[in-house]
Amino acid sequence: MGGTLLVAAGGGGDAITSAALASVLPLTSPPAVMTYSWDRLMIDPVPGPRSATDFTGLRRLAPHVLEVIPQTSVVPPAASSLPRLAAELPPRLLLLDPVGGAVQMAEQIQAAAALFGADAVGLVDVGGDILTNGADPGLRSPLADQLALAASVRAGLPARLLVTAPGIDGELPAALVLARLRDLVAEMTGISEIRYETHKARRLHGRNTHRPTRADLPTIDTKAREAASRGARYISMRRLAELLQATTLDAFHDLSDLLAAERPDQYTPSIYRTQPCPE
Repeated sequence: MGGTLLVAAGGGGDAITSAALASVLPLTSPPAVMTYSWDRLMIDPVPGPRSATDFTGLRRLAPHVLEVIPQTSVVPPAASSLPRLAAELPPRLLLLDPVGGAVQMAEQIQAAAALFGADAVGLVDVGGDILTNGADPGLRSPLADQLALAASVRAGLPARLLVTAPGIDGELPAALVLARLRDLVAEMTGISEIRYETHKARRLHGRNTHRPTRADLPTIDTKAREAASRGARYISMRRLAELLQATTLDAFHDLSDLLAAERPDQYTPSIYRTQPCPE
């Protein structure tokens, strides 16, 4: 059979990018993407990633292989974007559960590769912070990427790192990412992302959340123009939600529905064009 099993190094955004790569890579048939459920506290009040025990309705395909389907739900108060992605993305989404560390993650990758007949692993990272040496200014979220890297190597299959849009996540500059790709830096980071998320959760606790309405459209237009003036063609929906303080799952859905109805020529899940499409 053959083909490549994709592993989304950082979760949701990398899973979406992995799905986009399905048209240009020799993937398994059917295509499958392994991904964390780790929503970085924008819509999830619980720090850290979701484990299998945080879900109901996961589909067990084989030992160590759990599929997220549209009917999957999360045990409150946690949240996850994966069930919605499972409904909207073509590849099948397999849960990458980091509770057992890189060792058990490698077992999950091995089991999924065997089930789907993969003979290689493609590790996908948007932005390139997977290449950090741990001392880079602006670095915020390397843990998930580093765990996925270690697990992909430990799985024992030929593995390839696919870095897309260097620097787009605002952590490592594009020039540095490209230099690291040339040098293949592979050092431990020494950074605790769980500590970072825990501090952020405490800081945000009790803060009012805004539910976007049509009254927010002028603000959204202004933010889009400002981004366009800096040369950006797109804003991520996550960033737009943060700017509006729409930081719960319900508020994020309100924002998505608002833009789909009022700015359909600029809204393309999960990004927002800074300028309308040309006629």
